[in-house]
Amino acid sequence: MVLRFMGWSRVKHPGSFAALMLLLVSLVSVLAGTQQSQAQTFSCPDFTISSGAKYISFTPQSCNASGAPNLSFRLTTFSTALGMTQRHLNSIRTASLSGPCTTNSLGVRYDGTPGSGVFCSGAFFFNADNVRYSMSLDFTALVGGGYDVRNIELHSLFSTVTAPVSYAPATPFTVSFDFEHAVTGFSSTDVSVTNGTISGLSGSGSSYSATITPNSTNNTIAVQIQANSVTDPFGGQNAKSAIKYVQAPMPGEIEVRGNGTVIVDGDTSPNSSDHTDFGNVDIGSGLVTRIYTIRNIGSGNLFLGPNAVTTVKNYAGIPVHRITQQPAETVPSGGSTQFAIRYDPFTAGAHNFSVSIKNDDPDETPYNFALRGTGVKTPRMDVLGNGVSISNNDLSPQVADGTDFERVQFGGGSKNHTFTVTNTGTGSLDLRYSSQNPVISGPNASEFSVTGLSGTGRILSPNETTTITASFTPASAGLKRATITFNSDFPTNGETPYAFAIRGIGANLSEIDVTGAGQGIPDGSASVSVGNHTDFGSIAAASGIVTRTFTIENIGAATLRLGANAASLSGANSSDYSIITQPSSIIAAGASSTVVVQFDPSTVGTKAATLNINSDDADESPYDFAIAGTATNTVATANAGPDASVASAA
Repeated sequence: MVLRFMGWSRVKHPGSFAALMLLLVSLVSVLAGTQQSQAQTFSCPDFTISSGAKYISFTPQSCNASGAPNLSFRLTTFSTALGMTQRHLNSIRTASLSGPCTTNSLGVRYDGTPGSGVFCSGAFFFNADNVRYSMSLDFTALVGGGYDVRNIELHSLFSTVTAPVSYAPATPFTVSFDFEHAVTGFSSTDVSVTNGTISGLSGSGSSYSATITPNSTNNTIAVQIQANSVTDPFGGQNAKSAIKYVQAPMPGEIEVRGNGTVIVDGDTSPNSSDHTDFGNVDIGSGLVTRIYTIRNIGSGNLFLGPNAVTTVKNYAGIPVHRITQQPAETVPSGGSTQFAIRYDPFTAGAHNFSVSIKNDDPDETPYNFALRGTGVKTPRMDVLGNGVSISNNDLSPQVADGTDFERVQFGGGSKNHTFTVTNTGTGSLDLRYSSQNPVISGPNASEFSVTGLSGTGRILSPNETTTITASFTPASAGLKRATITFNSDFPTNGETPYAFAIRGIGANLSEIDVTGAGQGIPDGSASVSVGNHTDFGSIAAASGIVTRTFTIENIGAATLRLGANAASLSGANSSDYSIITQPSSIIAAGASSTVVVQFDPSTVGTKAATLNINSDDADESPYDFAIAGTATNTVATANAGPDASVASAA
């Protein structure tokens, strides 16, 4: 409590002040019931009054008070020089006012004998914490109209406590303590803390801080600086600070959902609707990840902490499940977070396990529920054409995988493609769905056919394969479409039925055919024959020459286009042969042309090569076949023929 002299003005009257002083004295604290009463002493200056009434008054100029303070004035000593007696003192020594920031004056009147050397002393009493008044001390002498004004500051030493609105469960927090002036003597014992403890007080001057640790009850914490704990440079001490309340954490309320459905705490019956049952999962290649949502439907924060989700395995062997995502550590009111669990079985059978979620929900910690998954051996079909996998439900036929048969002569032409069926799963693949499997369907199904599976080939063990042959025999011109469909007696493999589209074009086509000496030479023939002149016979090395003529005929319905220099030679001994005459670049339907090949070896031995003939034949380009001859040291003995000639070097 401080009584501080602020300023004064000179008195205008015949007399003079003998002394002018304002005495600072110690604070007297008086307790009235449960409320603290503050006291401040004062002293009056000496002055001279010739006659008339004398006033001592205290007029509020401004105030900053909490509540409605009560202020009283009491005159405790007097001057006998002015004829002031105990009787006067008893009649005028007290006055009081109350209310928030009242503007009424508080004073006393004295009617006594004129004189000089008046001296008085007294005290203010006020009943409030942190109250401030600026007062005018008016000593009035009516004679001469003089007066003297002294401004004084009457208040407690202010102190404040700053702390967060609320605290996390069992989590220490920091508070700060601030005083109006620099103070001395402040310690943690001067702070009252309910439902917690104070430690680590530090600071100096007017600012301090400390740590408050909540107790285990999670109740509201109250912090207050006690009265008369510190002393300021003016000798004043503090009143009690206002109580700072730090709210206990409001409880969060946990709710867990899977697939949008609430999973109740303690649930022991997994089902697919809330994703607590992972269902049947293939042990070889399957895995399933489920995402669960934790919602806070309470009014306060929900605290989960780090790695809040754990699982308990209730099956034998190596774990086949794991947590792939942990939730956030804190979930605000109305907020949510997620965690994920992956089920990846590698053994068949049921796998039961449970989830536990630690949290600070008062009645649902930990939050538990059961999970289940079943590992199964699942067959899985894969179909390949030309070694290329054909996806299930593939609707885009391609040449690369054999599903596009391209152009085939209608009205007699046919083309076959082979497809390989493989069981890439872990269980047996049973294709005994019907007597005919696979089946052909679609708008042009009658122009396609398939050799179906039969016998043991219709049940495939894991990694076992079988083949089917599909044929395209167009009856008319145009684009032809169909679908090959495999059905299975194992509906849970996810690929029943297994189907893909096929197509081909019925067209008028050219068709190449090659003969030698009037005998046919098959495309791709690897053997030679004297009869069709693919065997050039024996001739002398370095001196003999044999020439063969081969006839190229277009037996198709359209023009056969060979292009320039359509015939070529390849193979290990192709240098011992040469093309003497190239065939025509275009051969009309039913027409023919010839290619002439010469054999002129330079060394002895059997000389093998391949004759290649390029054309636009849909399925026989290039048309190639083997040729061979033997070079000896003897005179040439090449086989004669209508299109053969033998010559010797001169």
